[in-house]
Formats: sequence, C-alpha cells, structure tokens
Amino acid sequence: MENNISQIHDKMFKETFGNLVVAGDFLKAYLPEAIRKYIDLDTLEPQKGSFVTQEYRELFTDLLYKAKIYGQDGYICILFEHKSYSDKYAIYQILKYIIEIWASPEQEEGEKSPPLVIPLLIYNGKTRWNHETSIQERMQWFNDLPGELKELVPVYRHLMVDLSEIDLDIKTATALQLLLRVIRDARQLDRDGMIATIREIMVAYTLKHEDDKVTYYVRVCLRYVFGVKSEFTREDLLSIANQVSRKGSELIMTLAEQLRQEGRLEGKLEGRLEGKLEGKLEGRLETTTEIVKNALAMSMKAEDIIKLTGLTMEELDKIKNEIC
Repeated sequence: MENNISQIHDKMFKETFGNLVVAGDFLKAYLPEAIRKYIDLDTLEPQKGSFVTQEYRELFTDLLYKAKIYGQDGYICILFEHKSYSDKYAIYQILKYIIEIWASPEQEEGEKSPPLVIPLLIYNGKTRWNHETSIQERMQWFNDLPGELKELVPVYRHLMVDLSEIDLDIKTATALQLLLRVIRDARQLDRDGMIATIREIMVAYTLKHEDDKVTYYVRVCLRYVFGVKSEFTREDLLSIANQVSRKGSELIMTLAEQLRQEGRLEGKLEGRLEGKLEGKLEGRLETTTEIVKNALAMSMKAEDIIKLTGLTMEELDKIKNEIC
C-alpha cells in the first residue's frame, strides 16, 4: 500500500515540478539568495531520465535541471522524499545521488570535469525535519582536524524545503504556496480534510482569479488532488462546487469532466453532477478559452497548454485563431 502511495506522489510530483513554470517559481522562491544570485534561472533546462538508483527508488523522486551556475554548466536536482518521517540517513543517500551524476557515462564521455550539482530536498513528512543537512555538522571532530586531514573528508550540505513548516493564510498566499500547501495536505489529510482544503483554495481563486498564475496553479492543485485522492465521489465534487463562486464551480466541473475522460476519476459522474455539467457547457468553453489566453500571455508552450487544459492540438489551434 505504501509503495502505491509513493508511486502516486511520484507521478504527481513529476507532472507539477516537471513544468518549467512551476520549477522556476519554486527555485526563485526557495533557493537561498546567497546561492540563487549565482544561478541564471533563465537557462533552466529539464533533463531526461533519473539518477535515483533502484535501491532508493522507494525513498526519492528526482527531477534534474541544467543551468548556468557561476558562468559554468551545472545542475540543480530537486528531490522529493516519500517517507513520512525525518530520515537521518537521507544526507548520505543524497551524496550517493550526486556521485551517480558525476559517474554517469554521459559525464565521463562528454565533460572534462564533474559538474557542480546543487541538491534541494523537499520533505513532506508529518513531523518537522530534525536532522542535520550538512555532513560536517555531524562530524564533531572535523573542525579540530589539521588542514591536511580535512582535505581527505568528503563534506557537503544539501538544501531543504520542509513542507511541514508551511503555515500560511490562503487569502494572502502566493500561487506557488497554494500548490505546496496542497501537496502537503494531500499526503497528511483524509478525504474530509482535503475537501476543506479545496474549499480554501477556491476561496483564494475567487479573490485572485484575474491573476494568470493563480488560475494556472489552482488548476494544477485540483488535478493533483483529484489524482492522489481517487476516492473522491461525484457527490464530493458537487458539494464543493455548490459552496464556491460561479467561476470556481465552473473550474471544478470542467476539470472533473476532463479527468473523467482521462479515466482518472472513477464512474461517469452521472446523475446530478451530469445535469450540472450540461448546464455549464457554455461556461466550460468560456473558461477554457480564458485559460488558453492566459497561458499564451505567459508564453507557455503548446504542449504544456494541451497538458493543462486537456485540449487536442486541433482544438487549441481553433481557440488560438478565435482569440487572435
């Protein structure tokens, strides 16, 4: 059961943070300024594949990005931990991950020297992280060593974002903070708790729906929740839709129908929900057109817009022609 849950979060993490918009916003917000100033985030480029070994597949999900760091090609790895508790061994596992990158055939054949790798761990446990993020901090004897011996010790530290520390007011939260709140709650709360979180998210959407990024991130949040919490019923969605604004209701109904077509929501969402959807077909088209318009304004790629809206390329081209 735990493995299945990890696989679900693995998939959702890659779908969200694999998007350059999300990854870029996250790194701008959570990289320490002292480090971020050396990184050209405009050069951020996602890399294919994974460097998580089979041994650690159940512990981490990874996304690797190439970027110019201090003028040189380097890497930023975002590691999403699956464990629900703080693991003191993570610091060693991340070091092995970096070594896997350095020792990869591509690096050995194409690079003259190992690249700089900046590791950032996203911890999504139920309790706060309580272990060192620097190996040196664990070595009480390190600072007393003479320089010649210090050179023999592989010391490093990794960056950390602890989602359990997120405590925010939904009404004043940034678009990215909404997503991080949902990722945390989806792991820790039961169905009723998540329904309450969705209601709060839709309140934020009602207040800020004219903000392109808020609209985009709220859709990402809902897709994440509906994907992770597969036990949601049509009655749950209808209940939420009836308690939020008209725009929020349309957004939920539109996304629910898209997910139904993708087979990610069980059943046919029939009965009262189907009736409500029928009455919102016009609103759905309006909402989708608005989202496409906002996405184009954000210079999103066609493939990302298709993934976000569920449109086909032909449908997207038709909407683009109508709004241009």
